[in-house]
Amino acid sequence: MSDKLNLFELEPVLLAHCLKDRLFFLKIRDHIEPEYFEDENVGKIYEVKKKFNVKYNSIPEPKTIKTMFKKKFEDKAGKYLEILDVIYDLQGTYDVEFIEESTKEFIKESKVVNALKKCIPLLEEKKFGEIHKKSKKQSLWTLTDIWG
Repeated sequence: MSDKLNLFELEPVLLAHCLKDRLFFLKIRDHIEPEYFEDENVGKIYEVKKKFNVKYNSIPEPKTIKTMFKKKFEDKAGKYLEILDVIYDLQGTYDVEFIEESTKEFIKESKVVNALKKCIPLLEEKKFGEIHKKSKKQSLWTLTDIWG
């Protein structure tokens, strides 16, 4: 299991879907981190979008997010603006079901991996009861916990 989404060229499509479908974005916002994106530039755009959403409780309009990048990155804003143009052009031209399913799979796998990582120190301390409790709790976790 990778610490990356592994959506490759579909990473901008995931961002486009987040811009189009606010409910989808709210469902994944607390489970997807900017560093999960293979493309660091796409991850940075996701980070700015996520921070905007937390602060203003809305999804930034294209001109707003472009202005934010111009202010924050000045001379380096060009690469982000190019990616943003691609993202905004993508809206509505992708397979929603595939994007949502891939994202759900990644969230589920990352939850399991993170739970197992937390068990490693417990294993060394031979706290098998706690390991059992944590692993059982994780095995009961489902996507309906976030997807409804």
